Amino acid sequence: MAKKEQKQREAGKSAAQHQLQQKLAAQKTVNAAAKDPSPSKKRLETKEKSRGFFSKLLRFVFTCIFYVSIITVTSSTIAIGLTCAGYENTAGVAPLCKDLSLLSSGKKASANLPNNFKNAFGAVLNGYQKQLQPYTAPVKKQVNDHYKKFAKTEIGGKIDKAIYNVHAKLVELFVKAQRFVRKQVDNVLVWWNKSGEKTFGPYLKGFVIGLKMVGEFVYDVILNIIAVIVHLSARVKAFFVAWTQGGFNAAMNTLNH
Repeated sequence: MAKKEQKQREAGKSAAQHQLQQKLAAQKTVNAAAKDPSPSKKRLETKEKSRGFFSKLLRFVFTCIFYVSIITVTSSTIAIGLTCAGYENTAGVAPLCKDLSLLSSGKKASANLPNNFKNAFGAVLNGYQKQLQPYTAPVKKQVNDHYKKFAKTEIGGKIDKAIYNVHAKLVELFVKAQRFVRKQVDNVLVWWNKSGEKTFGPYLKGFVIGLKMVGEFVYDVILNIIAVIVHLSARVKAFFVAWTQGGFNAAMNTLNH
């Protein structure tokens, strides 16, 4: 009887030890999995990191383009304002200055006002480009020379070929999109001349009238903003000119006029 009880106790101990070993082995497996993730998890983390890098890079590029565009438009507007105020002489801006003078006196501007805006900003931007050309031309030449050397290598040739293929596909896609849009526009014009004008003509005329009213309001707001910028730029330039010629007191006197 005592031998049976001893055997039962030994069997219970061995079973408990076996269960404990299984638990320890399972815990080690869990810890190893936590420390060393599966290859799929590693690939997912790598993709997330690469996506995060490219998204940050794209945001940075678009942010730079946005702020450079704002600075360029603002500086061009100030240059046009200074030219109209007589402080600078930028070729191609005089017609726009005449239109702005007419509008500020309550008269109607010329029919070429949109083209005058376009030509004035184009003249200012061309002036900026000519001023930057002595600095950008050497850099552009060096970049082209390095790229030609790189394109002659095995990897560079593959990359250059890939860029050429992408450019060709983009051009092809643009041509297809242009043809599709032109075809849809032609279909809409045919439908409009056939039955659309009779049905939607009155509504379109009302919409156009409302759009013209909104456009005139926005146009007046833009003209007022331009007039304020012109006035402020002239005052700022007069302030600094007086400061350089007669000192701070002379500059402060310009604010009283």
